[in-house]
Amino acid sequence: MKLSYGELLRLNRTGAREKLLEEYIRQGGNISRTARVCGTSRNVVRKWAERHREHGLSGLEDLSRRPHHMPRKTPDGIEELVVKERTRTNFGPQRLKRILHEKYGVELSESTIKRIIRRRGLVRKRKRSKVGKLVNVYGWEGFPPLQFFQLDLKDIADQKTLPPDIYNLIFELGLPRYQFTVKDVKTRMRFACYGYEKSFINGYNFMLLVLAWLRLFGIYHRVYFQSDWGEEFGGKSIRKIERINRELDKLGATLLRIAKGKPNENAFVERVHRTDDEEFYLLKLREVKNVEDFIDKAFHWNFYYNYSRGHSGKGMDGKTPFQKAKEEMDTLNPTICCFPPLILDKLLKDHKILEKISGGNNVLTHYDRTK
Repeated sequence: MKLSYGELLRLNRTGAREKLLEEYIRQGGNISRTARVCGTSRNVVRKWAERHREHGLSGLEDLSRRPHHMPRKTPDGIEELVVKERTRTNFGPQRLKRILHEKYGVELSESTIKRIIRRRGLVRKRKRSKVGKLVNVYGWEGFPPLQFFQLDLKDIADQKTLPPDIYNLIFELGLPRYQFTVKDVKTRMRFACYGYEKSFINGYNFMLLVLAWLRLFGIYHRVYFQSDWGEEFGGKSIRKIERINRELDKLGATLLRIAKGKPNENAFVERVHRTDDEEFYLLKLREVKNVEDFIDKAFHWNFYYNYSRGHSGKGMDGKTPFQKAKEEMDTLNPTICCFPPLILDKLLKDHKILEKISGGNNVLTHYDRTK
């Protein structure tokens, strides 16, 4: 052998043992001479010669290192519960731990749940977020519940997030492509509507809907919407934003802006969009039959998110958004969690308000679906 057994072993473990066996045969079954020629010990030669006699060439493969007895292994029945809830909810270890305790009375550590998920091939691929550390620009931590909202638009048809069959289903069923979302930073309560158009008229109507909904439940303090610089929320025109705010001011609301190129300043609503993908669209879109069915499922998801889904972010401690709001607003009606996910394109537009905001031009013509 030109290379020693040890050098061959680093290149190909099974191949090295085959070469060792060939030399053993060439030396007439002499263990000592074989060991000397191959540069290894007699015990190694003896071990693989005996393995070959007992099992043939398959005996030269590495054996499994898995222990024969695992007294601390999670019982199969409990492991199946983890798999069941993971498949149903797509939750991570932290939330699965809480569900297993509340629903089945099972106590498992997050690390154990994480190992089960990995072992059963249930690890989900995540798109790396470009959103950095959360920045508190306007001091929202000092606001009461349901006063400071982050506002954003989500393109549901995201090829980087959705598998091809779900992505294609959106267009096959004629589902609205855009989701308009607000999220209260204090309680994590979120409201959403949908639109076929990524338009300013839809963005403005969405803000009006949220305001009307809050007033319906006795929330009369000034409301702040913090958005990025998308055209659907006024775009880059400072003059247009000033006009929007003059109209919103009459309704007790203000539109604020994050710094350009700083999506981390809107991190709360950016995070909820990832949750929507992982826990709603990826799990439920395949079951959708038509637009009406989609809106119905979106309604139930919104209610579940606000009323039943515990949150683990800073200051939440596993509480639901409604529970968090209830701490400071003890008379709050739980029906506030039932915000209707309307299709904004179908709403009646207020021409007079929009003419003021747009500078006198009729911006509705392009969006009028009755023509």
